[in-house]
Amino acid sequence: MFIDDDHPTLVFHRLMAKKAGVPDTLITTFDDANDALIALNSDDTKTHIIFADINMPAMSGIEFATKVEAELSGNKLPDIYLVSSDIRTSQHHNFDQLAVIKGTQEKLLQSDILEEIFNQYLSA
Repeated sequence: MFIDDDHPTLVFHRLMAKKAGVPDTLITTFDDANDALIALNSDDTKTHIIFADINMPAMSGIEFATKVEAELSGNKLPDIYLVSSDIRTSQHHNFDQLAVIKGTQEKLLQSDILEEIFNQYLSA
């Protein structure tokens, strides 16, 4: 799942995920974190990996991760990677407080990074 308020970035990330060999059924995109949260809460299947933009107007990636951790439980908890165009700025935040945040990645995500991350989960 990719969450970003910038539509061209979502299109690019979808293309990079396909290039990395991620099946279409595992690629969903949202331009609003609230919509993504609603989808997660209504979905019986586990979304394993979420890439969420740190800086979004309605709900930041950090706020999204906080709500996911509070509203979902057990095996439904995904691993969230926060994405930023300036990863140095994002490293000033203390992400350790949320178990769902597994790391940060710099925009624009490239297929080799996505392939490496998805392969970890598909082989587990």
